[in-house]
Amino acid sequence: MQKAVIQVSITDATIKPSIEAKNIFKKSFIFVSLSFVFLLVVSLSL
Repeated sequence: MQKAVIQVSITDATIKPSIEAKNIFKKSFIFVSLSFVFLLVVSLSL
């Protein structure tokens, strides 16, 4: 019985942060791609 409760709490603890992590990853990915494009434009204009 305790094992099942521990498993549920573990899955709950891993699913919720993973959704937050996905949102953070999306934001950081957009930021990285924008900065990459910016650096590319700067290097081409030099």
